[in-house]
Amino acid sequence: MGGIRVAGVGKCPERGAVGAALRELVPPGQEAALRDGVDVRLRDDGDRYRVRVVAPGKRAEKAYTDAARDCHKRARVAAVFVFLTIFPPELWGEALEGAALGDGGPGDGAAGDRGAADPEGRAWADGGGLEDRAGESSGEPPAPSSDADDAGASPNGPDGERRTRGLRFELGGNAEVAPALGRGPAVTSGSVELRGVLGRGPLVPLIGVGYAPEIEIAVPGARARSWRVPASVGVRWRVPLEHLWVGFDGAAHAQLQGVSGTSPFEQEREVVLRWGARVGLSVGGTSAPWSPFASAHATFLGDRRELVVLPRGVVGELPRVWLGMTLGVALEL
Repeated sequence: MGGIRVAGVGKCPERGAVGAALRELVPPGQEAALRDGVDVRLRDDGDRYRVRVVAPGKRAEKAYTDAARDCHKRARVAAVFVFLTIFPPELWGEALEGAALGDGGPGDGAAGDRGAADPEGRAWADGGGLEDRAGESSGEPPAPSSDADDAGASPNGPDGERRTRGLRFELGGNAEVAPALGRGPAVTSGSVELRGVLGRGPLVPLIGVGYAPEIEIAVPGARARSWRVPASVGVRWRVPLEHLWVGFDGAAHAQLQGVSGTSPFEQEREVVLRWGARVGLSVGGTSAPWSPFASAHATFLGDRRELVVLPRGVVGELPRVWLGMTLGVALEL
């Protein structure tokens, strides 16, 4: 359709399906309203999806919850939202009545779908037209909405679907290895980690803290032991796919590390604070509230710490690079 540009992230709803549903809604002779250009942006966030419309002098955005991932229904709802934004109220009744009653529109004729096809929450009057549930029609295009509007006062929507606040906790077990680099010995370690993610958008803040119990570090002629408490603060770039999401993580990293070195004669203990950076790739499911996730990460420590065992002195260096894999479960609230 000339003047309409539909783009987006994800496959549900499909861009082509939204365009086809919108073509069915446009009344004959009203195509001129589209010639100045209308941009439609779709985002599939798993059990939620977002529609944004930008046209000359008009702008609206709304998010919806659809845990069933009914892509056909999503396309119809998105098309109606675009229609309500672009066209004046006097054209709403005839076009949307035909759509909801199955007269060649995007609706399927089921009475239960009428409310779903109208994203602004208007009820169908007995006379066949649209009326606003709050009273008179405002005569304005749909107003932009926020996540708080979608969540409402109840954690469940009117259709019983669970809606999240965008707070996500990830608890996982790590298997890590520090390769032998320079004077640093090869080391393997296990750890646990708790991460928190806040927000539903593509770029969200990420924090994490973990604990790696004491392990032995093999050095020539002596024994050393070390424990770690790592922590990180950064961001995650999240890309939604069909039934999962992929996240690219980047964070500043701090690590509290305790070291003890023993020999037949002396024992040395030390606790050091180390700094660096951490990058990772995470993959998770979209089911709520519980879903599995997996990730791979690499940690780089910028400082060089010598490993001292008395009375021998310096016998090596603490690892500066850690590579790891994580498996765990996430809870969304």
